[in-house]
Amino acid sequence: GAGGHDGRMPWFLSDSLPEYTATVDGLLSRRPAQHTILLGAIETLRAAGSGAFGTIAPLFGWWQGPDGEISAAFLHTPPFQVALTSVPAPTAAALAQALAARGHPVTGVNSDPVGAGAFARAWHEQTGDAIELHMRSRLYELRGLRWPDPRPPGQGRVAGPADRTLLIAWSEAFHQEVQSAGRENLVSMVDDRLSYRGLTLWEDAGQPVSMAGLTR
Repeated sequence: GAGGHDGRMPWFLSDSLPEYTATVDGLLSRRPAQHTILLGAIETLRAAGSGAFGTIAPLFGWWQGPDGEISAAFLHTPPFQVALTSVPAPTAAALAQALAARGHPVTGVNSDPVGAGAFARAWHEQTGDAIELHMRSRLYELRGLRWPDPRPPGQGRVAGPADRTLLIAWSEAFHQEVQSAGRENLVSMVDDRLSYRGLTLWEDAGQPVSMAGLTR
């Protein structure tokens, strides 16, 4: 794959997934919970190919300091937002400058508040695009599982191809409610998760009432 390095800034950009994963694996695997979006996207691209998320090829990159250490990484799978690890403001701004100089289409960035804000401000300075805060989200960690008492009626079962229409409709309704980016790919997302038994339905009196999913 073609890569490129701008001598003014230590962001390296690449379209090669093998090169990217070999370079950033150490950084991402040290804190897998914090990097769940990037790790999930990497596994989907490995399994389903570069067209897993859309027709525009993914772009990858990492920040390499003077000591050679990889301290930041991003990936972009249009039409989704740029997914960026937690970075200092100057590092995020440098990425926005590099992507703008490349003419790369960006609709948003998903990162910690400091990095996202710095990226957005730099992107605005480079392109003139208006910027706004779209969503604040929080990552929860389940440390211990406590069974509900009393137990809810019904039982869970792995979803299958016969549930596809319902799963797509529920996914579309959810994404519309939370105004999530990338809705164009919900059908392929459902099909991909069905392929590895990644969706579960809770049924009450034989009727599906809730859905849960897991990434690769």
